[in-house]
Amino acid sequence: MNYSTKYTFPLFESVCVKDGLIQHANYHENRFNVAFQRYFKKEASYTLFDGIEIPSTFTNGIVKLRISYGEHTKDWKFSNYSKKPIKTLQLVEHKNIEYDLKFEDRSQLQSLYQKRNLCDDILLLKNGFVTDTSYCNIIFYDGKVWYTPHSYLLNGTCRQRLIDAGIVKTANITSKNLHSYKGFQVINAMLDFCETEINPISNIKL
Repeated sequence: MNYSTKYTFPLFESVCVKDGLIQHANYHENRFNVAFQRYFKKEASYTLFDGIEIPSTFTNGIVKLRISYGEHTKDWKFSNYSKKPIKTLQLVEHKNIEYDLKFEDRSQLQSLYQKRNLCDDILLLKNGFVTDTSYCNIIFYDGKVWYTPHSYLLNGTCRQRLIDAGIVKTANITSKNLHSYKGFQVINAMLDFCETEINPISNIKL
């Protein structure tokens, strides 16, 4: 998949900045390096955060840093962030959905997002297996343990960090066993894990 003719910067990273400090920079840097090698077939000649300074106007509270990058250079911007609750999900199936890198071109996901009906977001199924929402990974609670699907679309930095920390385990989660779980939570770089935030599984609409 190649979007370089359409986008100056085909790939990007979304990074959380809290009170002027970049959060979990190593996970973003690692994903940047892996994505760069996969997409451009070579190692990056620059680092993800090199040259980025946080303006004084963005040193309080939660801020989103979006870094768009290409083969030779990058661009970035800061924006104030306000959390948008995602508590209801509409199941949507697509057999050929692909989003294994953070592509600037999200047109396929945006098209599927329009099928959310009255829900806050969609939950994508691929060949019967649960993957991600349009912007987040998802984790499920069985009453004792949190699980995330093996069959993700994009391996988010928060997802990988929670797995590395032993907070979340992976499992095969399908449309058939989905409702054996008690609840769920969506996660990404801007939406970190919260142990007490459990949306009832009935909030996922078939």
